[in-house]
Amino acid sequence: MKTLLRVITAMTVMLSIVPWTIDSAYAAPTLKIGEVASVNDKLLKENAKKFVHLLQMGNLEKAFQYTNHTFTEKNIPDFIISSMKKLSSYQLIQSNLSRNSVHCTVTLTFQNQQSIIPIEVKFDKKGKIDDFYVNFQYSKQKYQLPSYVNPDTYDEREVRIGSKNNAVPGTLTIPKGKGPFPVVILVQGDGELDRDSSIFALKPFKDIALGLANQGIAVLRYEKKTREHYIHTYRTYSVQEEFVEDALASLQLLKSMSFIDKNSIFVAGHSRGGLMVPQIISKAPSGSFAGGIILSSPNPSTTEIESYFEEDSGGMIPEEEMVFYRSQLRLLTQPDFDPGHPPEQFALLPNAYWWYSVKDYRPSSVARSLNIPLFVMQGGADFQVPNSHLEKWRLALQNNTNVTFKLYPDLNHGYTIAGETKTVQDYMQPKHVPFYVLNDIKQWVTSKPKN
Repeated sequence: MKTLLRVITAMTVMLSIVPWTIDSAYAAPTLKIGEVASVNDKLLKENAKKFVHLLQMGNLEKAFQYTNHTFTEKNIPDFIISSMKKLSSYQLIQSNLSRNSVHCTVTLTFQNQQSIIPIEVKFDKKGKIDDFYVNFQYSKQKYQLPSYVNPDTYDEREVRIGSKNNAVPGTLTIPKGKGPFPVVILVQGDGELDRDSSIFALKPFKDIALGLANQGIAVLRYEKKTREHYIHTYRTYSVQEEFVEDALASLQLLKSMSFIDKNSIFVAGHSRGGLMVPQIISKAPSGSFAGGIILSSPNPSTTEIESYFEEDSGGMIPEEEMVFYRSQLRLLTQPDFDPGHPPEQFALLPNAYWWYSVKDYRPSSVARSLNIPLFVMQGGADFQVPNSHLEKWRLALQNNTNVTFKLYPDLNHGYTIAGETKTVQDYMQPKHVPFYVLNDIKQWVTSKPKN
């Protein structure tokens, strides 16, 4: 279920007060047509501040002066506009500029006495605003390398995955040495997650990438399309666009690299990303993947819709909210449901297309048809996906002889040692994926016959 996303979205109502001000004169953007965004960092920062302030004041017409033509054709979600207005009471404390293979991003960081909220304003190559994202999962804690990582054993390369307007940036972590190397593609779970799968202070995908690269295994991780192109995708993306397309584009990119072992490409998905691993493998050309890794994914034998009617659904949705979900899902299962024109009362996030695209997908049915090794892992202290769901995977795949199952009693959903609270507070302090998890993945990957 998209349970963590629901809780994070709900945090928008918790915003409160410290004012910030900006010059009230709003000149139109001064970058010339065709000018590359990287030539004027100061101007980009100023335009980002003006754009955000105009949104906070509700002046969309003037805000759109700073955007490209594709942005103005999209509708910003209502709850984002509401959140932006609340953020107008925060103090702007910092602005930073960074670049990846798709966007130049100005991050404006706002603070009040309770929280820090960054807003990522993304510019295209012509210096026009192409997208933006409000990060409610931010942590001010700085990432520290795990003790098991030696930075001298790997290199990192920025890559671009996909093409045209929907490309996403990624990081390929490559062991030093001759190669060719086996490689693992990482697929996040629900929500608008970055390439590190950051959940407040946790960065499990970064730990996994660096830890495996230290052991001779390359790793490719990337921004989710729904993060890099949040405004463009929010109202219409499907589960295939969210999870499958970029994993398959990553596969094709890796196949073109001489230092990658084309016969040892694996895909690893976390949470819903794990539920989508069977579909990713089934959509790839036969023999493309040497195996799949599924980390803490819910019961594979139910569809998404059915999961909301299970007693052991887990997650973080209270019972009274579950009643609402169930009433909404009954609308979705009507034979005349049209995602392009859903009933007025249909209000499930992110959009009707997403729910319609996941309605009939049963992961176990696809997984049973795969003649490929799978490694199914589960944290025993996971409050989002109960460890009983590992047994449901075991039961669903009991006739598949090439599946390995492993329970880690002390780990939470973020694959770090669980704290006492077994709530989102467990994600607020920096912790790392334990080395024994990475060693298990390494042993499993290197023991598999090449495809």
